[in-house]
Amino acid sequence: MNLEWSQNKEIQKTQFKFRELNLHEAREMLNSPNYVVKCKSLEDLQTSYKDKIYGEFEAMDLVETGKRLFDELKQEYSIETPVKFFVGNNADGQQVFYTRVDKISGQDLARKENLQNINKIIQELYVNLSKYYLDKLKNGGFFLTDINGSSQYVYGGKGDQKENRIYLVDADIYLDNRPESLLTTTYWLSRHLSDVESKLNADVLSARNNIREFVDNYQSLFPVQAGKDIERLSEIQNFLVGKGFGDEILPAISIFEEK
Repeated sequence: MNLEWSQNKEIQKTQFKFRELNLHEAREMLNSPNYVVKCKSLEDLQTSYKDKIYGEFEAMDLVETGKRLFDELKQEYSIETPVKFFVGNNADGQQVFYTRVDKISGQDLARKENLQNINKIIQELYVNLSKYYLDKLKNGGFFLTDINGSSQYVYGGKGDQKENRIYLVDADIYLDNRPESLLTTTYWLSRHLSDVESKLNADVLSARNNIREFVDNYQSLFPVQAGKDIERLSEIQNFLVGKGFGDEILPAISIFEEK
């Protein structure tokens, strides 16, 4: 592992004040037609990350980091997620957190015709995503891993908003801080970009350039690779020179791989 890269791995202690819901408030939110709500125990969240990331962190550290990363996506990369996080206790007395995403009325971007209708906007999305991961490689630290598929986005509006825009509506907290996981995530970004380009019948050149720079920098920072890392780098490089992808190199989400 590259020592210089590893020095920027600590979770930032932002100490967000999450609103605590009582059982009645939580049930109202869960039953509301205006939201998609998921609930997970803090214990399960912490267990799911045990030995999957560098360092040992409390569950609320992970929730706070997830919020910070979604905020960063909006502020720095113009990728908005209409999400809010809450905490509370469930009926069994377990400490839980809730992820509440506003329902967006609009177009499912998994459909080819919908992508083609907003060609320029979807290209900008993938340029921003590729820049996000390139910056994460350069700066180190935590990053979101599961935000790259067009099916995770909706083009539309909420409330009395006058102009439509793209929203990331999949706000599960999947984060990581390992360089090999960043490579895995960029591999999947490249696969998703390949699918989008096929539907648009156009290459997204700026996104490809960011991914090419990512590959060059990754190989410079981590000159020794093994196993699936070698395969993924090879697949990305084939994509960049116009060759298609082979079979999927699983798992798709990097935290499910062993440390």
